[in-house]
Amino acid sequence: MCGIVGIVGASAVNQRLYDALTVLQHRGQDAAGIATFSNEGELCVRKGSGLVRDVFQQHHMLELKGNVGIGHVRYPTAGCDSASGRSRFMSTPRTASVSPTTATSPTPPSSPRS
Repeated sequence: MCGIVGIVGASAVNQRLYDALTVLQHRGQDAAGIATFSNEGELCVRKGSGLVRDVFQQHHMLELKGNVGIGHVRYPTAGCDSASGRSRFMSTPRTASVSPTTATSPTPPSSPRS
């Protein structure tokens, strides 16, 4: 199980992402991560093991610059014991994504039959 939140804003999103992750903490207490995209085009990432309040300190939050960001909390998957496997933020020079190990989507309602 995991929780994911994304924000595109007119101002900095780091604090709003942090606040949203604390609300989603029940969806995952093993690890947390935030990635933001700065106005200078830099991808800023902080991730770690533990509760949201333990992963993000004030100096980490100051480094998460930008008006666009995504946050993630998760429970561990079977066999996952390394820090690299906990928050799956991946990036290349032009893209960034979050890949939760397990995710479920609601089933769309069936269309009425005539």
